[in-house]
Amino acid sequence: MAKDNREIVHGIRVMVAAEGRKTPQSRTFSSGMEDELAAEFTDAQLKAMVERGDLTGNWKSTKGKAAPAK
Repeated sequence: MAKDNREIVHGIRVMVAAEGRKTPQSRTFSSGMEDELAAEFTDAQLKAMVERGDLTGNWKSTKGKAAPAK
């Protein structure tokens, strides 16, 4: 993605269901995983993370949108 001002200040840990497992696995988004984080959460969730201080910059969700062709 083009240079932007998005940054993950504090790691974001989420629980994701794992196929074939009864218990979900944790996944942590850290600095450098900005595109993955934007694809996982909605605009409202990202806004809440910015307000908490976990993220800085201008965030826009890409959840459910097709990846751009290369």
